Order: sequence, then structure tokens, then C-alpha cells
Amino acid sequence: MSRLAVRLGELGIRRPAAVLCCALLLLALSVPGLLRLQVATDLGALVPAHSEASEGLGLVLQGLSRSDAVYGLLEAAPGTAADPERLEALGSLLADAFAASPWVEESRWRPAQGLPSRDPRALFGLINESELDAVAAALSPEAAARRAGVLRQSLSGPMDPEMRGLLRADPFGLLELLGEHMSRGMPRLGGTGEGFISADGNALVLLIKPVAQSGDLLHAGLNAELEAIHERVMAAADGAFAFRFGLTGAQVQSWQISQATRAEAGKLSLASLVVILLLYLGFYRSLRSLAIVLMLLPVSVLITLGCAGYLMGPLNPLAIGFVAIVFGLGIDPAIHMISAYRSERTGLPPDEAALAALREVGPAVLMATLSTSGALLLLPLLDPVQGQIGLLAGCAVLINGLVMLTVLPALWALLGERIRPDPGVGVAAAASLAASLYRRSGLLLALVTVAVLGLCALAGQGRYEATLRGFQPEELPAVRVQRALEAHFDEDGGELFVLARGSDSEAVLAANDRWYEVLAELQNQNRISGFDSLATLRPAAATAATRRERLRQRVDLEAAVLAMRTALSEQGFKAGAFEPALSSLSGPSEGSSLDARWLSWLDQRYLHRAGGELRVLTRVYPSGAVAETAALLRESAPEAAAGVTSYVTGIALVESDSAALLEHRLPRMLLMVTLGLLGVLGLIYRRPKLVLSAFLPLSVSLLVFVAVHRATGTAITPFTMAGILLLIGVGIDDHLFMLARYLEDGRPGSLSNAISGAGRAIFVTTVTSLAAFGVLSFSRFDALAEFGRAAGLALLLAFLASVVLLPALLAKWVPGTDAPDP
Repeated sequence: MSRLAVRLGELGIRRPAAVLCCALLLLALSVPGLLRLQVATDLGALVPAHSEASEGLGLVLQGLSRSDAVYGLLEAAPGTAADPERLEALGSLLADAFAASPWVEESRWRPAQGLPSRDPRALFGLINESELDAVAAALSPEAAARRAGVLRQSLSGPMDPEMRGLLRADPFGLLELLGEHMSRGMPRLGGTGEGFISADGNALVLLIKPVAQSGDLLHAGLNAELEAIHERVMAAADGAFAFRFGLTGAQVQSWQISQATRAEAGKLSLASLVVILLLYLGFYRSLRSLAIVLMLLPVSVLITLGCAGYLMGPLNPLAIGFVAIVFGLGIDPAIHMISAYRSERTGLPPDEAALAALREVGPAVLMATLSTSGALLLLPLLDPVQGQIGLLAGCAVLINGLVMLTVLPALWALLGERIRPDPGVGVAAAASLAASLYRRSGLLLALVTVAVLGLCALAGQGRYEATLRGFQPEELPAVRVQRALEAHFDEDGGELFVLARGSDSEAVLAANDRWYEVLAELQNQNRISGFDSLATLRPAAATAATRRERLRQRVDLEAAVLAMRTALSEQGFKAGAFEPALSSLSGPSEGSSLDARWLSWLDQRYLHRAGGELRVLTRVYPSGAVAETAALLRESAPEAAAGVTSYVTGIALVESDSAALLEHRLPRMLLMVTLGLLGVLGLIYRRPKLVLSAFLPLSVSLLVFVAVHRATGTAITPFTMAGILLLIGVGIDDHLFMLARYLEDGRPGSLSNAISGAGRAIFVTTVTSLAAFGVLSFSRFDALAEFGRAAGLALLLAFLASVVLLPALLAKWVPGTDAPDP
């Protein structure tokens, strides 16, 4: 390993022009990949498929996030009283204004609007067993007489021509029964005026379907158009000041999150780089060295992003955090190498100083690079949610290490005498620390032991969380509107989903029909509070045929038509007024169906086609705990059909399962890491005291990391796991640099020199890394902010372990040449 590191550096020293040309060529090849990069906000890709529920939720979110539907939420402003009439009037104005836009195909807040123009006989294929009695009663001779009287009373007075035509087309009132059927299977349709209105009358939802366009449907043009229309309508309408309006929907959120992600990536990267470079300049006081770091540090990031553009799909929002990780960790090799080079330059010419610096820290740089990148590359195996950020950061750290080992020596060779020698800041302080550790190592170790034991005593059981909402910043307008919509309609995370999928569309719809029967029975037993099912209006063809046949066996349609003709004649109606409707009723009804265009809003919410298969969604609203309702649904599931897979899932359910998985996974992960760490250190150093000197500080820092979370009640999340991996990667790096500087020719040297050299560089790298990860803590994405906080704690513990505990143990067990005489 040491030979490889030195040979890479020698290549840069001997062939500086060739090495720089290769680096520039790689950057040039990365440009097309950079241009192909995309940021995805498909939440389905962020759900780890470690269970049936999580796999199902990934499919659900994947389908919903591809819907092009836009939802407008009109709600009463905070502090104002509900005014349903004004709410409906303003909703109608907005719907008409949106529909008139060339950007919008249709817009409405009454989803049943337009349904009466269809054949009422569609009801025959939709009714279930519990509704058959009502339909049979409506078609009885007694009902015909009552209905004829109602029609006489209604049609004898002034009436809207459209309503008059509707009554003549539906003499039996079958559309009223269809409305009741829809209200039972789609509770939201049971609101005022069969519209999307919340139960408290404070909110109304508009369905807006954009005109199909090439490329992204939700771009700045459509967003600006809808915003301008609603502002114009709200400004002109009376009393609109008492309401507020916002847009949401999967594509709206995707567009806004994508914009926010790109903006934040630039801000975080720039802030990290500026803070790191200012700190470096303060410690090393060299503009040329600063320029070298400024030039080299982004190289690995750009090459990695270029490769990602070629080889990977769209990046999720969490992946942007890898830039801050690389800026925080990637500067470590540069600082250690430049620090060693400038220190060697105090007594050697440039070429000899470069070779001496490479021999001194090159092997540690290579070993640290491999260990850190290896730890980051484990993330995709431990948690797929963090897979992209781990993969990108791991590759970037590896590329950065190779760049520093080759390009940095090449620049030394080209600049020569223009890089001034400098022993650096803090040499005297390092010597004092080394002397203090020799004198008081026993006391320090005793205090650390007591402190760690006390912290462990304060640690509680531990709280585990895993949320999917950390990728949706609350301050984004579309996310705020989505949260408000869920709150108004009691859908804020507590609902469950039943998803049926398969390649045979009719088999999937038939399975969904069986789920409908199961859920209807559970609702009758008050074991669930309700459900929304596509089976209400789109049953399988075989199911619809069975229902029509069952109705024919129960009702003589020809006799019912004859009874209605007689009743209408007795009320004084002319025979021809209702004849078209009556004649069609006694004919075949197989072709009668609902308008497919009218059902498009329903399909966008409950049906998705992908990869040659159909996926049908049912929303279930629990009456008790989500986990208990999920268990009930699994116990009550209908018999599985061949080629059809069903899932019971939900956001709250998956979050609960993921938190339980974290609790189970953490001890196993700590055990595996501890054993692996002991094995690696054993292979490198072999001497028991050296191995224990490096192993114990890292083990203690891991223990403290977990204990701090438990003692403070801080939730342990997937990002806590990422912090553990970072602690291991950075901790190993720092320990390797310290030991490499301490072990001269394989034997203990000067502890003072080790601390003033490697320890001082570790301090600088820790401060710069804290600055880089500290920037993440201010991210509007909760997931990144949480990762930044966990990383900050990990870096602080790694520093204390390598610069305080490790030297204390070395002073106690493996004293060096500067140890005081006993």
C-alpha cells in the first residue's frame, strides 16, 4: 500500500504535464454527463423495500407522483368563519377561469358534473348485493306510481331546460341511486353539491387537468399561468379576501422541489467551499496553497457528477448532500499533504521535500481514502434511501484521493520554490499537549471512563424514527398546500392503501372488486371508518356482467317499463315524452357505461399503468391504530388470484416498520463494525498494544455517539446510521494519520511531532469538515439538516478520539522517544 501511494506521487512529480493533461481530459469528458444530470422527486424511489408494506408504498408513490393532475385548494383564511356558499361560488369562478386557459384541458370542483348526460343503466353493472334491494324497489309497480306523481309535480312548474331533459331521460330516478352508490364507495363525493368540499365547509378542491405538452408538464409557464389566473379572479371577486388559494399535486411538488434542490445544491456547495477555504487560509497563511486547494477540491465532485450523468438515473434530493460531504472530507488529504510538504520544505529543496512528504503521509492518505470511501459505499447496502448519497460520496472521496496523490505532487513540481516553507500554526501548543498527556494520561483515561459510564447510565431506551417527509420542505408552497389539503380531508398520514397489481387488467380489477366487498363488510362492522375504492365506478367486466344478470333475475325490466308507462299515462303525460328512455331500459344494457372522460380524474388518483401491468389503489381510513388495522386487512384479505399481487401499505405503517427495523439493525451494525474495525487494525499493526490504542478510542466514540442520542432523547434515524459510518470513516482516517506520523520506521517516535504534524492537520480538517457539514444543518430539507447534525457530532467525537484519547493511550502503553524519564 505504501509503495503504491509513493509511486502515484512520483508519477506526478516526474510527469507533471502529462498528469495535468489527463486530469483536464477527464474534466472535459465529464461535461456531457453534467449536462444530462436530473433531479428526481419521485418519493417512491426513496422508500426502502425491506418489507411488503414498504415495497407496496414505493409502487403507490411511484404511480401517484406520475399523475399530471393539478389540485387547487381554496380554503378559508386563518381566523375567518366558514362560508360554504361563498366558497362554492368562488370555486366555480376559479374553475371556469382555469378551464378557459389554453394551458388547461378541463377544470372543475364538482367531479360528478357531466355524469347525468350518460345512460342511467350504467348503474346495473355497478350495484352490489347490499344495493340490489334499493334498485329493485325503485323498479317496482308501486314505485312507478309514486315516481310518476313526483315527475308530474316537478315538470308542471317552471324549470331549467337541462333539468327538464334530465328528468325525462331518467324517469325511474336511477341517477339518484347512482349518486348514493358513489357516496358510499367514494365518501368525498358525498359532500355539498357532490363536490370536493371538506366536512367543516372550510376547504374546496379543484381538479385541474393541464393540456398535454412535450417534456415536463409542470414547467414555469403553466405554474405562472395558473398563479396569474387565480390572482386575477381573487382580486375581482367579492369577499375573496377571506380565502386563500394554492396549487399542489405530484407534478407541482416535483417541479418546486426540483427547483429548490438545484438552488440549494449551489448555495450549500458555495457556502461549504468559502468557509473551508477561509479556515484553511487562516491556519496556513498561503494564498498559493489556497489556490491549489480551490482548484483541486471541486475536480473530484465534477468528475463524479459527470459519471453520474452517464451511468445513473435521476438523483434524489438527498443526493445533493454529497457535495458538502466531499468538500468536508476531500480537503483532509490535501491538508495533510500540503502541511507535510511545507514542513519538509523548511530543510529540503522542492523535489526532495515532495518525496519526503509522500513517504510520510502518502500511505496514510491512500489507506484513509480507501477506508472512508468503503464506509460510504456501504450505505446502499444498509439503507437504499441513502444509497445515492453514499455511492456518490464514496466514489468522489476515492477520486479525490487519487487526484491528491497525483495532481497535487505535479503542482508542487511545477511551482517549485514558489510554495514557501512553513511549519504551521500551533507547534508549541502541540508540544505542550504531548508533554501533558505523558504526565496525566492515567488521570485523563480515568476521567473519560467515568464520563462514558455516567453517560451510559443516563441513556434511556432510545427513540427510533424514520419519516419520508424529510424530502418535502414545508416552506414550499405546493407542500404547504398538500399538508393543508390532507388536514382538511382527514388524510394526514393515517390512511392505509390496498394496492392490487398484475399484467392482466381484468384480473386486477376483479381482485379489486373482491377487496371492495371485504372493506364494505368491515365498514358495516365499524372496524374501519371508511374507504375509497375504484371498484365503485370501474368494476371488472365479469363483475359487471354478473351484477346485471343478478338484477335481471330479480327484476322484470319489461314489466317495470310497462308499469311506468301506465303510471305516466294516469298522470296525464303524453306517451312519447319518456319513450326513448323507457324503450332503452328494456333493451340490452351491456354497452351502458360511465363516460371514460368523466372518469379520468378518478383514474389519476387510483389507477396507474407501468411496465406492462395495471396497478389499482384503494384508500382505507382506519378507525383505530394504523398497525392494528393493517393486521386486520391482511387477515381479512380475499383469496389471491393467479397473477395478481396485493399489498397492504401506508406511509405511517412503513415509517413504523422502518423505525422497528432501525432498532433491530443498530446493535447488529455496531457489532459488525466493531469486529471489522478490530480485524483491520490487527492486520495493519499486529502489535496488541498498538491495535488496542487505535481500537479503543474509536469504540468509545461509537458508544458515546449512540449514548448521546439516547440520553438526550434525540431520535435515532437512518441519518444517525449515516453518522455512525462517517464516524468510522473519519475516525479511521485520523487514527491512521496520527499513527503514521508517530511510528517512524515502524517504531514509536516523538509524540510531540505526531501531534504537531498530524494532530494539527487533523484539527484543521475537523474544523473545516464541521463547517461543511454545519452548512447542511441549515438545509430546508429536514433529511439533510438531520444528517448535518449527526455528522457534526461524529466529526467532533472522531477528533477527540484521535487527538486526545489515542495519544493518551500511546503515552501510557507505547511511549515514544520524547517520553520523560521514569
